[in-house]
Amino acid sequence: MALTLANISHRFGSFTAVNDATLAARDGEIICLFGPSGCGKTTLLRIAAGLEPLQAGLVRVDGAVIAEPGRGVPPEERPIGFVFQDFVLFPHMSVGRNVGFGVAGKGREQRKLITEELSAVGLAGFEKRSPHELSGGQQQRVALARSLARRPRALLLDEPFASIDVVMRRRLREELRRLLKARGVAVVLVTHDPEEALAIADHIALMRNGAIVETASPAELFKTPKTPEGAAIFPDSQQVYGNIRAGAIETAFGRFVTEAMPDGPAVVVFRAVALTARHDDAGPLRVVDVRFSGPGWTVFLSGGADDSLLRVKMDERPELGAAMAIDVDPAGQFIFAVE
Repeated sequence: MALTLANISHRFGSFTAVNDATLAARDGEIICLFGPSGCGKTTLLRIAAGLEPLQAGLVRVDGAVIAEPGRGVPPEERPIGFVFQDFVLFPHMSVGRNVGFGVAGKGREQRKLITEELSAVGLAGFEKRSPHELSGGQQQRVALARSLARRPRALLLDEPFASIDVVMRRRLREELRRLLKARGVAVVLVTHDPEEALAIADHIALMRNGAIVETASPAELFKTPKTPEGAAIFPDSQQVYGNIRAGAIETAFGRFVTEAMPDGPAVVVFRAVALTARHDDAGPLRVVDVRFSGPGWTVFLSGGADDSLLRVKMDERPELGAAMAIDVDPAGQFIFAVE
């Protein structure tokens, strides 16, 4: 096991940022830490890198403890690379010098390494350029090349595509996955973009309020999610809150049958293909907005009980205010108790 974070907890004053989090990344494995802003993802990464002092738990690389409470290997001596969200390139250094910064070796040996790393990220011949002459995507690649040049045993990436436009982001993440897989390094990548997590990760660790609540492959999350976060990570999924009574969850949009679950607060996650809307003069829902999302239309329905809306896809555009009913495919419906 290349990188292990065991039972990590961290507080900022009275606020618990990370709560007993455990994560392990093997050689050649890409793990995405996924969750909303403020859930503890970046704090956990900074602890692994040595940028935050470890308060509780252990950090290991290849089985060797590199951090425990009160003692830790300095960040620059850890066999761990870190690519920051804003890349942090030295503006007064050329691209080549940025990549070679902190790398052992001099002269021809170092120049050869710099050339190899820039070629690997598609920037051959960029050695003499300045960071300000590069696009955001190119700066991201330089930061990655700089981290990989140190031959780390593990690589940490904190929202590496956050400053890059959507079209370039999609292309770069495919290139990044191929590059990282070829290197065989253990990778932990932080993101709050579900599309990014599903596209890159071998396993996704879902965080909520500082805790890792579920870790699974994308295929496992699709088939057998254990948490609302796991069920809802897929595109166009929706969460609807309600209460379970007598074998069904009652929501603002209707009553949906569930497997045997105790009565109480619950959330139902609908996958995109689970809901079908139809015109029904006696239907309990009303069309409040319609948007073209070719092919077809995205229709927003209100149940009238609160301000929440339910999205459905329809081939034909309904009239605003039309009465509707929905049918649910149980295979795309996941219900979880809420504590």
